[in-house]
Amino acid sequence: MRRSSRKFDYSLDTVLGRLPDPFVMDSGRRAASVSDWEKRRQEIINTAVKIEYGELPPQPERFAVWRIYMSDDRQREVYRIICGRKDRGFVFSLKFYRPAAPACGILFPTIVCGDDIPGVMSEEIISHIVRRGFILALFSRADIFPDISGIPSDSGVLRAYHDIPMSAVGAWAWGYMRAIDAIYQIEGVDTDKIIVTGTGNSGKAALLAGALDSRAAITAPNGSGNHGTGCWRYKMREYDEHGVLRESPDIASILLHHPDHLGPELAKYSGHEDALPYDMHFFKALVAPRCFCETESYGYIESNPKGSYQTYLAARRVYDFLDAPGRIAAIYREGGEGLRLSDVKALLRFSERQFNSLPLLAAYRRDVYPDMPRIFDF
Repeated sequence: MRRSSRKFDYSLDTVLGRLPDPFVMDSGRRAASVSDWEKRRQEIINTAVKIEYGELPPQPERFAVWRIYMSDDRQREVYRIICGRKDRGFVFSLKFYRPAAPACGILFPTIVCGDDIPGVMSEEIISHIVRRGFILALFSRADIFPDISGIPSDSGVLRAYHDIPMSAVGAWAWGYMRAIDAIYQIEGVDTDKIIVTGTGNSGKAALLAGALDSRAAITAPNGSGNHGTGCWRYKMREYDEHGVLRESPDIASILLHHPDHLGPELAKYSGHEDALPYDMHFFKALVAPRCFCETESYGYIESNPKGSYQTYLAARRVYDFLDAPGRIAAIYREGGEGLRLSDVKALLRFSERQFNSLPLLAAYRRDVYPDMPRIFDF
């Protein structure tokens, strides 16, 4: 993580309130032990997940994985996944990119990503992942739930679960979990070393999937912003390099442009984000004590990198409490929106150190906004 040489300006930002204490249980008592935290964790799942993301579809009654393509060198494959209810299912594809295996029986750490979207996952990035000894399992989140409005309600997961009040992000997270189901049936995967990651909207889904699915060893959203790794209570405003004032979206803005992304109950907090009984550090804390690594860019203002850092620091309190301080990192770079090779390199470096029980690099704990007032006191 590189310290930015820029001078940060906080004068245009707005703080809507202090971050809620994730340790305070529904009873009002503060979690004081690991067993207390497990109870508190379930409380967060029961309340915050439902408000933020709506309901998720259940475990599918019907599930099958078929390989439909394999390259001559056996390093590229396509699988067809059929899942849903017994009488009504849907299909999505999972692409597999493998390192060259010198012998049969070798298991590789596997990255699960929902960014099989034009312009996101470049051939350069795919090749680098494979060269570093990781499998990439890639699917399109849009196959799970449409990423644009106006699509017929019988497409994707809606075909099987049209009666469930889900959000797009919740459905995409469910898709991540089904992809993990699939890779458990595919040879060559080290199921103890599964990484869930994604950029932007896929990053929001990866955060939720990692929070709920303990099979994810590392949860690694990239530039996911508010409704992801961001912060509802921290409104970031900043001029970009062209002198245009940009800001991080609030609930009202997302309701206007992407209403399907939000849980149905979240709308009532529009304009009252400070009344939410949680903020996004709760979801990062749900991952603990498993590994969490977010990658952000200073210049992608709409993704609220300042707010993301606030909730990262707040979630770090939970990792410290669970005696896992070396399993959480926030890695920042210069530049703007989009997945860069440097983001991927940072994630792979973090993953390699975690899987080899090496200490977290000191640079990954460096304060990237050293003069920003903290908005929590727990």
